Amino acid sequence: MWQRIGLALFAATVIQAKELQISVGPPPACTQAQTLRLTLLDVDFPANVVANIRAFAAPGIYVGMLSFVASEKPRKLPRAEIAASPEFRRWLEETKPEKLPPITLRPQGPARKPLTIEWTIRSATWSCR
Repeated sequence: MWQRIGLALFAATVIQAKELQISVGPPPACTQAQTLRLTLLDVDFPANVVANIRAFAAPGIYVGMLSFVASEKPRKLPRAEIAASPEFRRWLEETKPEKLPPITLRPQGPARKPLTIEWTIRSATWSCR
């Protein structure tokens, strides 16, 4: 079960207007040379916003980050990837969870200030590359 590819039967919950919470299955076991990635599919992001999207698997368990630069028009991206941090990979190795806690996606602006923006994603998957 630990090594299957975690395709999300997606559930995105808006915690606050600024955060999204997603449920995604356990990630595959990647080799040392591969990068574990959380791929967000069908991302709608507002115009004129500079943001870093920080992902957390549980309080204090940092998954990784995705950056958006300002754009004059809203963006509709087919996919956006977050490379898993070494901390997250170590946590996976040590705990070997059969079920991951929901992943929280938290938009932050300059100086890590929380952003209140309306954005969506359709689904998420894990992959190794």
